[in-house]
Amino acid sequence: MRAVVLVAALSASLALSGCLAVKTFSDATGDVNEGFAMGKQLRDRCATTQDIDHCQDWLAYKRDAEAENSLLDYDKALARWEAKGPY
Repeated sequence: MRAVVLVAALSASLALSGCLAVKTFSDATGDVNEGFAMGKQLRDRCATTQDIDHCQDWLAYKRDAEAENSLLDYDKALARWEAKGPY
């Protein structure tokens, strides 16, 4: 019985290991930097062109980022990222 439980646990562990991706710190900071770089590009394009489509893209991007993290003020976070440089 004990061997059956051990095999079942090992099988479940191996099955899950293929489904769960673990990001390194470098991967995570790269993702954050890419996100802020994209946000900066969209914001700057909106400010430069004043085109309704560009500004809607910027506002949708900002809204999505804030929806993922309810404590985030994207404008402030982007300004902080610009001031301090990439992570």
